This record gives sequence, structure tokens and C-alpha cells, in this order.
Amino acid sequence: MFNTPAPQAGSTALSIHFRHFSKRSFTELSLNLKQYFGVSLMIKKVQTPSGNFAFHITNTASTVSILISSDVFSDTKFKLVTRDFAMAFVQYNYVIDLIAETFEPTMPLVSFLNRLSTITQGTLRNWNIQ
Repeated sequence: MFNTPAPQAGSTALSIHFRHFSKRSFTELSLNLKQYFGVSLMIKKVQTPSGNFAFHITNTASTVSILISSDVFSDTKFKLVTRDFAMAFVQYNYVIDLIAETFEPTMPLVSFLNRLSTITQGTLRNWNIQ
């Protein structure tokens, strides 16, 4: 793990955090860039038996968005967005785990999108697919 010291007011901070869990083939790379509006970006990669998912989480002052991409669905990306910032701060790890667990090795793209839609209408009501 690598961390930089806390930034002074009005400065730009860059911190890089890397974790790897051998139990579940889980890798997390976190890159936080704070400048002017406190925008931060986190990239999480989850390996499944048939492919890898990448989750790009972006936080701004008013929204949190998760861009989902996969080497299985190479031409398609999904974006989940919420304006419920407090809930999103607590939920984004849960959202990523839930989506990765929902994926099945031979699942067609349309089935994955249907499951994603079902999740956002139920457990994750405050997230919208864009």
C-alpha cells in the first residue's frame, strides 16, 4: 500500500492504493485526485471464470457514477448513477460485489442487462442505469 501525506488547503492531492486478495482473485486500484471540486476516481477490477470486469467509480459534489466494462462485453459499457451521495458512499463496494456475483460465465449481454435492471429496481433503488 502506498499513501501520500494529507494535502494542504487549496492544493492538489494524489494518492494511490493497491490491494490484492488471493482468496477471490480480486484486485483494487484506487486513484484519488482532489482538485477544486473534490472529484475522485476509483478503478476496481474483478475477475470471473469467463472474463474480467472493470468498475470506474467517479464521485463529484452531486453524483456518484459507476462505469462498468468487461472484456466479455468489449463494445458495451454500462453506467450506474445516483444523486444520493451519502448512500452511494456506503454502497458502491456493495454494488460492485453484487454485479460481479450476478454475472454468470455464459450469460449473454441482454441477460446481464436484464439482471442489472432488476437489481436497480429492487435492492439498489437509488441507482439508475444510463
